[in-house]
Amino acid sequence: MIPIPLFSQHTYSKQAFNIEYLQRNEVIRLARAKAVHQPDLVLISWTRNPLVPGSPRRITAARVIGNAQPCTFTLVRNGLVINALNCLLDHDIGFRIVYQKNTSRVSGYILLQRF
Repeated sequence: MIPIPLFSQHTYSKQAFNIEYLQRNEVIRLARAKAVHQPDLVLISWTRNPLVPGSPRRITAARVIGNAQPCTFTLVRNGLVINALNCLLDHDIGFRIVYQKNTSRVSGYILLQRF
């Protein structure tokens, strides 16, 4: 923003008036700008017992960016992944799986985002 010197009414040019008017409108426009809502993300790292065939996936770590309410209670260490997914993927809650990767036959991670 270019500072505008104060002019007396006698020497106030139309060009200087227009520049000052545009600068004030820019400040007003920026003041009205709203913050963009950041998405809620949940990252679940899981593993299963390799010695027991068909054993359930269990949460080894879970990280939340934003808010995971009302499913926060399911994101506990050693909790079942299926319980967390059933809560998060509920239609009313609004999370969807964005990315999932098996890092081995017995471990992986899941990234969910609320839409």
